Amino acid sequence: KLTLQGKRECKKVIELLEKTREIILKHGSDERVGADVCKALNDLKAREHALVSQLERIRAVDKQMEHFDLSQYRNLQQAYQHLSKEKQVQCKRLFAEERDKLAVEGAIDKFASRAEGYAGQFDQCIDNACSSLQSKRVQEAADWITRAVEQEHEAEKLIEDMRQQEKVLLSLLSRQIAELDAISRK
Repeated sequence: KLTLQGKRECKKVIELLEKTREIILKHGSDERVGADVCKALNDLKAREHALVSQLERIRAVDKQMEHFDLSQYRNLQQAYQHLSKEKQVQCKRLFAEERDKLAVEGAIDKFASRAEGYAGQFDQCIDNACSSLQSKRVQEAADWITRAVEQEHEAEKLIEDMRQQEKVLLSLLSRQIAELDAISRK
């Protein structure tokens, strides 16, 4: 749900940037238009990107899983509670081992690094576009907007990568609970 929302936000930003590029190409030499465009671009730059909320979500899921807080995952919680105490301990140990093998913390750190890189490059594109507009370099400003669009496409990919990591974590835990449940029924 959050990933779809993030993708929608990225698409809206891309549409807005593409419309802004058209406005720049048609009216970029007009000082008032340039000032209005820069104000709108700076407002866009100031928003909290969907990447931030998705990154916070995957960190929260990882922390919950690390501490075995399954309260938000009712089906996993119910299956886990059906395990014997011994199997619950075994499940926690196996999950921790698998989590380490997957290098989850490293993956989340890479996501954070990519998100910070994206944000910095996006902001730089916007700053350069405004600077170019103020200097009446209309084509250059439009080119910077095109680069900002490319950054937003990269953000979409990153959101999808984070969503896949979240699915891996949930699938791993679900599979381990099911395996231990099957073993305990024998």
